[in-house]
Amino acid sequence: MPAREYAGGQIVANQPSSRSPDSESSTGVSGGARALPAWSSPTQIALVVCIVLGFVSVVTLPSLPSYDPFAWVVWGRELAHHIIGPHEAFITGGGPSWKPFPVIFTTVFGFFGAAPKLWVAVARAGGLFGLFVAYQLGSRLAASPRWRLAGPIAGVLSAVGVFLTSEWTHYMYRGTSEPLVVTTTLFAIERHLAGRRTTAFLSGVALALMRPEAGVFVGLYALWIFFADPRVRTRLVLVAGIAAIPVGWFVPPWIASGEPFLSSKHAQLYNGQLGAHPQLEVLKRATNLSVWPVIVAALAVTLLAIRKRDWLTVTFAAGGLAYVAVVEAMTLDHYPGLERFMLPAAAIACVLAGLAVSRFALFAGGGLASLAVAVVLVAIAVPFVDGRISEASTERGTAQKAVSIYNQMVAAVHAAGGTKAVLPCARSYAAVNHTVQTSLAWALGVPLTHVLTVTDIDKSLRRPALAFFAPRNPINGGAPTAFVGGLRGALVARSGVWKVFRVTRPGRMSENACVGR
Repeated sequence: MPAREYAGGQIVANQPSSRSPDSESSTGVSGGARALPAWSSPTQIALVVCIVLGFVSVVTLPSLPSYDPFAWVVWGRELAHHIIGPHEAFITGGGPSWKPFPVIFTTVFGFFGAAPKLWVAVARAGGLFGLFVAYQLGSRLAASPRWRLAGPIAGVLSAVGVFLTSEWTHYMYRGTSEPLVVTTTLFAIERHLAGRRTTAFLSGVALALMRPEAGVFVGLYALWIFFADPRVRTRLVLVAGIAAIPVGWFVPPWIASGEPFLSSKHAQLYNGQLGAHPQLEVLKRATNLSVWPVIVAALAVTLLAIRKRDWLTVTFAAGGLAYVAVVEAMTLDHYPGLERFMLPAAAIACVLAGLAVSRFALFAGGGLASLAVAVVLVAIAVPFVDGRISEASTERGTAQKAVSIYNQMVAAVHAAGGTKAVLPCARSYAAVNHTVQTSLAWALGVPLTHVLTVTDIDKSLRRPALAFFAPRNPINGGAPTAFVGGLRGALVARSGVWKVFRVTRPGRMSENACVGR
C-alpha cells in the first residue's frame, strides 16, 4: 500500500518507501518535502542555544533549587561520593519521593561543588527546549499548502500555551522536573511523527523516569514498535529502555533503605488534600493547569477533527484524556492526584489549542483573511491570560528572596560553628522549617535523615536538636509554635531571618550531649 502522510489536516498518499522506521523521514508538511535526519539542523541548533541560555541564566538570574530538586542534588552528591572520597552514605529516606531521571544528572554534578546551579541550568535548558519542541510539533500538525502561516502561527501559540501553563515560570526558576516532563512528552510525540520511533521511545523512557504513570503509555508504545520493527538493535533498545524504568525507580531506594517501593509509599502518605470527592478534584486540577482559552480551543479542534475524520488529531487528544484517566485511577490507590502529575495532558492541550487557531483561521481561505481571523481569536483569549502573565512577572522576585533566605541560612550555619559544631555526633540532629530541609542538608553536607522538619501539620519539635528557624513564609514553610515533651530552647546564634536554638531535654545529659553547639 502507498504510505499515508499527515499534511495540513489532510491525509495524502505518497509513494511506498523502503526506509526503516528510524531512517530519514519527511517533515510531515507535504509529500514532496525534503527528508531530514533524526536530529535536523534546526533541532540541533535549538538544543545548543537552550543549553547555553540555561547556563547563562544561572549567572544572570536568581538561581536556587526548591525542595525536591535540592533532595536530588543531595542524593547525587552521595552517589558520586561512593566513587570519589570522602565516602558518604546513600540514604533516600527523610525527604521527598525518589525521582531517578534528575538524579542521573545530579550524580554527575556531584563531582563538582556547584551541583545546585548546574542542575538548575539543565532544568531550565530542558524547559526552554520544550518551548521549541512545542513550536515544532504545532507547526508540523498545522502545516497547510493553503496558507504558509498556518504552521508557524500554530507553533508559536503552542509554545505560548506551554509558557502560560500553571506555575511553569516558577518551575523554571526553581529547577523542578516539571518543564522537563513537558519537554519529553512533546518531544516523544514530535519524534514519532517525524518517523523517529527509537528516539521517541527513549524520550518516553525519560518521561517515565520522572512520572511513573507515563510508563503505561511507554510500555504500550514499546510493544507496538517491537512488532513493527523486527530489527535486533531496535528490540534491544526497547528491552533496555523498559527495564530501565523499574530499575530506576526501585533499585536505588532498595539499596539505600531496603524499601524498593519507598517512592510509592512517600507519594501515598501525601494525600494531596483531595477532599470528599477525589475524582472530581483531580478533574478540577486538570482544568486549572491551562488557561480556559487553551482548554476550549483544544476541545473545539478535537470536535472538528472528529467531524473531518482527522484521526491523527483525535488520537492526539485521546492520549491527553487517557493520561488524565490514569492519574484519576491512581487516586483510587491513594495517590495525591496533584496538578503537576497531569502536565503531559496539559502540554498536549497547548498544542491542540495552537492547532485550533490555525484550523479555524483556514476557514477564511488563507492569506490576510485567515491572518485576521487568527488575530481576532488570539485577542479574545488575551483577557483570560492576564493573571498568568502577572504571576510569571513576580517569580524573579520570589526566586531572589529564596536565594537571600538560603544565603542567610548558610551564614547561620557558620554563626553556629559550622557542620561539626551543628552535628558533633553521629546521632546528632539539626532541625529546620520543613520546606528548606533539603537545602539545609546540602549546606551541612549530611543526609536528609539528619535534618528534622517542622511541618504545617505538626508545628512542634519533639526531640533535642540544634534548630534553625525563620518566620513562616511561602519559601520557608512553618516555624514551630511549641517545644513539646519538656524540651527547652536557648538562642545561640542568628543571621538575617534565622534564629538558631539549642533545644535540649532537661535532666537528660546523655541525650543532650550530642546536641550541637
